Amino acid sequence: EVEIERNPDSRLYLATVRALPETADTTHFVYDNPFTDESPQDVLDDLADFAYHYDWIQNVPLEPGRSTIELFWFFFWFYGEYEIVVHAADLNYQHFLQTFDDVQEEDGNFHEPEFEIEGDGIGVFGAVLTDRIRVEVVRE
Repeated sequence: EVEIERNPDSRLYLATVRALPETADTTHFVYDNPFTDESPQDVLDDLADFAYHYDWIQNVPLEPGRSTIELFWFFFWFYGEYEIVVHAADLNYQHFLQTFDDVQEEDGNFHEPEFEIEGDGIGVFGAVLTDRIRVEVVRE
């Protein structure tokens, strides 16, 4: 878990978890786990999927206070150091993040992600505040 101090202008907080380059390799992979049976080649083939994860919380209260973002065990596939970056998003970035990956209807027609701009242009004009920490997964 990562506990955050809320920003009064943000209702969505995104946490990205990235294994550092010297951590994300086959020699540091946690092979001894009950949920997967990966070979070193499998790890190499899907290295980006194992090394980078994200999650967000949304609709948090706007008043100052603390909230918690859960970071799950499957975000940490390697022994070694990780960088966790927490992003406090404004409404523009929030709407884009929530809609950019869902732009095709069941009938095949496309629509734009939700934007907070007026006129004929498209784009993301959002802002985020970030803070970062490093953590380490150690062998017992």
